[in-house]
Amino acid sequence: YHGVIQAHFAETGAADSAEVNGLCTRVRARNPHGWEYFQCVEGLAHGLTILNGHDLVKGLAGCDLLGGAWERDSCYGGAFMENVGNATHPHHAALIEQEFRQRRARSTRHRSR
Repeated sequence: YHGVIQAHFAETGAADSAEVNGLCTRVRARNPHGWEYFQCVEGLAHGLTILNGHDLVKGLAGCDLLGGAWERDSCYGGAFMENVGNATHPHHAALIEQEFRQRRARSTRHRSR
């Protein structure tokens, strides 16, 4: 969920209350408070924090848009996780994408032999 939500926010460039509360609705319907739903809500936090230029306070404010206390708490954890990740590896997303492209190129070369 993390990458999908991050890509969604990168494309839209904004997030309002209805959108933040609606992104994980289908997952919640299957199992509220389950692991998959937690991953979706926690992924929201990563996306919201990135959307706000890694400003932790703004990322947490995005979590405040969520309607339930459990959702907000789960989101807060993700915002702090993204903040720590960015502080220790500020270009982690770019490095992951670069590594993926390198692996794909190696795989393509290997298959063409």
